[in-house]
Amino acid sequence: MKKILIAFIALVVILWGPWIVFSSASLQYIIEDSFYSERIHVEITGLEKGLFYTLSAEKVIIRSPGGELLVFDSVRSRIDPLSLMMLKLRLTVAGNIGGGTFSGNLRLGKGAGQMLFDVKQADISKIPLLQKIGVQGTGTISGRVSLMYDSVTIVFATENVSFEPSLVAGIKLPLNFFHKATGSLTAKDNIITIESVSLEGKDVFARLKGRIQNSLTDMTIE
Repeated sequence: MKKILIAFIALVVILWGPWIVFSSASLQYIIEDSFYSERIHVEITGLEKGLFYTLSAEKVIIRSPGGELLVFDSVRSRIDPLSLMMLKLRLTVAGNIGGGTFSGNLRLGKGAGQMLFDVKQADISKIPLLQKIGVQGTGTISGRVSLMYDSVTIVFATENVSFEPSLVAGIKLPLNFFHKATGSLTAKDNIITIESVSLEGKDVFARLKGRIQNSLTDMTIE
C-alpha cells in the first residue's frame, strides 16, 4: 500500500510539477521569444494559466515594424506536458480572428517558432495585413496561415465579398469589379510578396503577382 501511495505521489509530481513551476510570465516569455526577430514578433496580452496545461489570452498580435499584421482574440490553448519539460513547447490553439474563428498548432523554441492554423470566415476589413497592402471592402476570408519566426504566409479565398477601389502601393486598382479572390501572399522582412492572387467578377478575370517594399511596388497584372 505504501509503495502504491509513493508511486501515486511521484506520478502527480511528474505530471503537475512543471505546470506549477512555470509562471504565466515565464510561458509568455517562451512564446514571444520563439517568434522574436527584427522584422516580425508576437505580442501577448492577458495571458493566464488554467487547469492542467491550459492557457488563455485576451489577445495575441503578430507585428512588423510597420504595425500589426494579424490580431487574435479570446485565444485558448493546451500544452503538450512532455514538451514543457523539454522547453520546446507544442500547443494546440483556437480562438477568434476578425469576427471569424481559427484553430491550429504551434511549435515553440528560442528563435525557431512555427505556427500553422486555419481561419474561417474572418471579416476582411478586420485583417490588418490586408489593410496594410491597401485592400478594402466587405465580406469574409477563409484560409490557412503559416507563421515562421521571421515570416507570415497566408493562403486564402474570399466569400460574399464586395471590394472597394483600392490604392495598393500607390497604384489604384479597380477591385470593385471583382467579387471573388483566391491566392497567397507572404510578409517577410519589410517585403510583402504576392505569389499569386486571382480575381473574378462578372465576365472579368485578373491575376496579380509581385511584391511591395517600403510602399514601392513591382507588380504585374494579367
